[in-house]
Amino acid sequence: MRSFFLLLLSFTCIYASQAPAWFIVDYQTTVAVGDGIFSINFTRAAAPLGVDHMWELLHLPNGGYYKENGFFRVVSGFVVQFGIAAEPSLSAQWKDQNIQDDPVALQNKKMVISYATSGANTRTTQLFINYADNLYLDGMGFSGIGIVTKGWEVVEGINPQYGQQPDQGKIYSQGDKYLKSKYPKLDYIQTATVSKTAADAKAIIDQA
Repeated sequence: MRSFFLLLLSFTCIYASQAPAWFIVDYQTTVAVGDGIFSINFTRAAAPLGVDHMWELLHLPNGGYYKENGFFRVVSGFVVQFGIAAEPSLSAQWKDQNIQDDPVALQNKKMVISYATSGANTRTTQLFINYADNLYLDGMGFSGIGIVTKGWEVVEGINPQYGQQPDQGKIYSQGDKYLKSKYPKLDYIQTATVSKTAADAKAIIDQA
């Protein structure tokens, strides 16, 4: 009976972490452009493993993994990168939770978001948004998981003055405390909120 319960719990966890067919996330940021919000449409068919993982990270307690994340790497004309948690304890829980790669279905065109990696099957939490059509990244195995559908000007307005200066190791060990003391004008994600899903759209159609 105990083994059956554990198996049932395992299946329940797997099911619970599966993302909808698509969903939209609104990112409220500190960027001083417009309302500071950009939105990303994540599509499960583009990268099922990556999008399921994103869905799970967004639904962690206390606002999800990406709340108060700093944009610690900003390379004009290339990418903007984020995805190390504000609190070192949260980063430590997830930094080694690698997921398998998805085949590249969504190319690394301008405003497509992909996981950053350190090699094959090493995707965890770090993400980058393409500032240009970086199609050569497709051949390196970087599979897109979504695309910015609103607020391009906000993404392009993220403060680039620190470039690649922030030390990722220190962000992991000290969190936002390190970033805010060393890079006071760095921009941040304040909240990352799922605003619409495929289920919402179906409900609207069903009610029509």
